[in-house]
Amino acid sequence: MKVTLSGGHTPGKVSKSIQMRSNDRDNAITNLVATLSVASALKFEPSALNLGRIERDAPEVRRTVKVRRGDGGPINPKLVVSSNSSVHAELREIREGEEYEVEVVVSPPFPNNSFNAVVALQTGVEKSPQEALNITAQIAPRVTAVPSFFAVLPDEAEEQKIRVQLNWSGGTPARILETSVTDATVTVEVGPESGTQEIVITVPPNYTFPPGTPRRVTLKLDDPSVPQLTIPIVSAKAVPRPTRDANLPQSRQRT
Repeated sequence: MKVTLSGGHTPGKVSKSIQMRSNDRDNAITNLVATLSVASALKFEPSALNLGRIERDAPEVRRTVKVRRGDGGPINPKLVVSSNSSVHAELREIREGEEYEVEVVVSPPFPNNSFNAVVALQTGVEKSPQEALNITAQIAPRVTAVPSFFAVLPDEAEEQKIRVQLNWSGGTPARILETSVTDATVTVEVGPESGTQEIVITVPPNYTFPPGTPRRVTLKLDDPSVPQLTIPIVSAKAVPRPTRDANLPQSRQRT
């Protein structure tokens, strides 16, 4: 039997379970485990750089990562130019061929919600000429909608309204340039432009949800980090309710 494991795995042990079936009455099914040890030219400490949560108005963030010789012999690392303009890296030699440091600087403006980048290095090792350090962070959102969706009771005899507040962080609130709705019977009003903005969404009486027709309000915003914001309109029957806690008395159960 020839077993091939695809490349691209992170360094360390990789295993794959293989099930074999045969006409052997006593042992018709056999499980094999193929194990591969993935070598690396560079060993990063930490193996991946997680910057945690970064506030939108934070200054640049600096971290230092150690780079040590891996499984392929002495190294001669060189930085590859990053395609991400928010990331800058500097390489310092500690012990030639054995140990180095990379100082990573992540600078604003930051994207919305999450940050993912890669710092690539040429290793100087023939069998693995280039390896990469992954960088992640959670960025405070530029804007949040509270509540984040509109739960509508279908077939109600009266119109239903909801006030959605937009909360901004990291500077002056952006302007709402345009509103659009996937259903022409739904109306949207934009409130005052201050530290928060208010959106009033109204659905008409006897509102229904035909299957396969998503309903949503989309706000086009004057902000490059979050050019639009979507507020779904969903059936209240589809929203899961909190389960009862069997340990609480009936009088204290939430409804």
